Amino acid sequence: MWENINLKVLLLDTDFFALQAVNSYLAWDRRTRVTFRTQHSEQIWEYIDATPTAELPDVVLMDTDHFNNQESLEWMVSKIRERIPNVQIMCMGQFVKPELVERAAQLEAMGYFLKREVGVRIASAVVYVQDHDFVVTDSVAKACQHLFDGRIFRA
Repeated sequence: MWENINLKVLLLDTDFFALQAVNSYLAWDRRTRVTFRTQHSEQIWEYIDATPTAELPDVVLMDTDHFNNQESLEWMVSKIRERIPNVQIMCMGQFVKPELVERAAQLEAMGYFLKREVGVRIASAVVYVQDHDFVVTDSVAKACQHLFDGRIFRA
């Protein structure tokens, strides 16, 4: 079922070591291909401008730890979608911030993962969300069980 998937992934993570690890995990899986990785969100715009439409990413996997509030997450997601129509947004973080999880769900992100929980299974998670509405790791589900968002409830 998932053997014919070839997802191009843009990776944004402010943590250098996490960026390298996630890139490696995605490289091991033949279904995912990191086409660009960066620690700095400003570089994303240069990459998008220089990349042919056919090579733009299918998925943007981004670290949300550097977003101070819901508005900064919303701005980033809207700018990415403005520049790459139909792109899937997936969020990950070191810590659970329920308000960001809720906002990510409202912004139609595909998932929200804790890095330590998804680890080497990140490529499988990127593929898994293709057939699901919103996917979260266990700690995210537990920390957000008090939220009244349908996508989080069904995650």
